[in-house]
Amino acid sequence: MSIIKIIYNKLIYRPYIKKKLKYGGHKFRLGFDSKIHHPEFISIGENFYSGPKTYMGTNKYNPINIGEDVMFGSECMIIGGNHNTIYTKNHMIYNQEADQNGQEIVIEKGVWVGTRSMIISGAVIGEGSVIGAMSLVNTYIPPYCIAVGIPAKAIRPRFKDYRELKVLLSNVKSKLTISEINKIYEKYSLPTYQGKEIR
Repeated sequence: MSIIKIIYNKLIYRPYIKKKLKYGGHKFRLGFDSKIHHPEFISIGENFYSGPKTYMGTNKYNPINIGEDVMFGSECMIIGGNHNTIYTKNHMIYNQEADQNGQEIVIEKGVWVGTRSMIISGAVIGEGSVIGAMSLVNTYIPPYCIAVGIPAKAIRPRFKDYRELKVLLSNVKSKLTISEINKIYEKYSLPTYQGKEIR
């Protein structure tokens, strides 16, 4: 770990990028040797943390919205946007046309993304979820669950019973209710909170 990279990140790059973001909340902690391309299309909420070598890049057709209290492990990537794949003027290497049909990337509050995970266009990670290391997220992940794999899929809820979840929802002042979470879990074939242990 280079002390020069750490100092450069903390004193120069991090403040510069924060000013360029569409929105940047307080306690913006971007790991050293990280890169953010087109920060003007990226919003990051309060109390953000990333490990070293984080990469984010997107375009105006694929904004990135990250909620508060979100944490990334090292070497995570968020990639929004794509080239127009029906480009006919030449080989793709010469294509500078962005695909205008891309989708927003949303990471809701309280999410933890494990080391070397990749999040791409169309991903929506629900509040309080945990993404396992080296996962690829390209679709919706329900709130308060653990998701892993390529592509990432929810494998189980984070908590063993409704009482644990109820305490957290209260502590973080969540707008979600256990009933709403149960409805989402039913749709995605996850065990629901019914007053008993679920794992």
